[in-house]
Amino acid sequence: MPAITDSQTMQPVSLDRALEYAVIQSWDELMPDRTAGLIHIEYQTGNDGVIEFLKVWSSIARGTWKLVCELWMRPLWSHVTGLRFENSYRSESLSKNLELIMGQ
Repeated sequence: MPAITDSQTMQPVSLDRALEYAVIQSWDELMPDRTAGLIHIEYQTGNDGVIEFLKVWSSIARGTWKLVCELWMRPLWSHVTGLRFENSYRSESLSKNLELIMGQ
């Protein structure tokens, strides 16, 4: 996977920070009618350290979470590989950023 660097410090960026940047850059597409809300990013790595799946969740009402998208890197019986948006969410910039971060 290509290393992602902070453009100001030219230091490698952690996966968590890269995902945070991706969501921040996509905020207006993910939350077009909201100035406030929460985003939760969930991912799991395998024994080899490679990400198996990633999910992005949104909350605009306390205690209520909606799935924004999920990205599966390996096929299983319950899903296919790739990025899929849910609940009427769409974001071209998040799609492109996740593609870059995951090295697809």
